[in-house]
Amino acid sequence: MDPVSAVGLAGGAIQFAVVGCSALIGMVKLLERLRETPKRMTELLQDVDKSIERIHALQNAMQQPNLLFPHLSVTQVGRVVGNVNDAYQATIDLQHTLEPVFRKNTITGHGWAKTTWRSVLSVNGD
Repeated sequence: MDPVSAVGLAGGAIQFAVVGCSALIGMVKLLERLRETPKRMTELLQDVDKSIERIHALQNAMQQPNLLFPHLSVTQVGRVVGNVNDAYQATIDLQHTLEPVFRKNTITGHGWAKTTWRSVLSVNGD
């Protein structure tokens, strides 16, 4: 084999190895993110719960708009109330969507998603 071909072959082999290593590193990072997903989603559900409490408190405070918004017109207060009610409903809908997936089961102590992720990760680890 001539020297130019040998250098070209070595360069190709190095590029192939670099691509393989990059793919392996990417897969490891993906698995790490998958492992963290149930925890992050549980935290998201907790944030949704807190948001619902805050919006509900705001709705209660808005029952007396003259005290809360003394400088706003009736139309403006109506818009604020409508936006807060829409935010409350959207947050409730989000909670209803996430709750069955990420709330802990009283029997297993794990949410559906956590159990599923553990199954996925154990298959990938084998």
